[in-house]
Amino acid sequence: DKGRITEATVYLNDFRSKGEFDKVWQEYIPEECGVSRAAIGGVDLGQFAVEMKITAALPDVPLVRGPSPGKGRSVYVSSGHLVNTVAFPKGVQPNDGVKEQTRKSLKELDERLALAGTDKSRLVEATVYLKDMSTKSEFDKVWQEWVPENCGVSRACIGKADMGPFAVEMKITAALPIPIKKRE
Repeated sequence: DKGRITEATVYLNDFRSKGEFDKVWQEYIPEECGVSRAAIGGVDLGQFAVEMKITAALPDVPLVRGPSPGKGRSVYVSSGHLVNTVAFPKGVQPNDGVKEQTRKSLKELDERLALAGTDKSRLVEATVYLKDMSTKSEFDKVWQEWVPENCGVSRACIGKADMGPFAVEMKITAALPIPIKKRE
């Protein structure tokens, strides 16, 4: 049931085809079913123009969708005790380097997590897309300043990603605060 989709990562051979993909996405996803989605271009998909990794919730798992920045999209989607969101450098300027774009992305992430009812201390995993992998150390410096101490996050960085004007974009999963029962 496409109405149960919570998050998607879209891989495109050519980022210039994103506008065409967006039109198809908006026709496919029901308007009231915004999805947390990232689109990454410049990926070698062999004979395919597009591939997607999609996560959907089971029918008995409650879903909460955040505000929609556009048809078929949501700033976050929570299912069960997890929140999925995407962080990108909101307000990016042409001369912003990876450090500044990372700061802007993390500020956007803080806002989205707060809106969903959680925060950066509850990060579970992050997939970071960098336009240029040689900027990873610059990204890491800002990331390490931002992540709370003793908050081990499972994180992967992918380089050579084409994201239009962005040098960095992140797909994030965080936990919602719930009472945890001690095991006997």
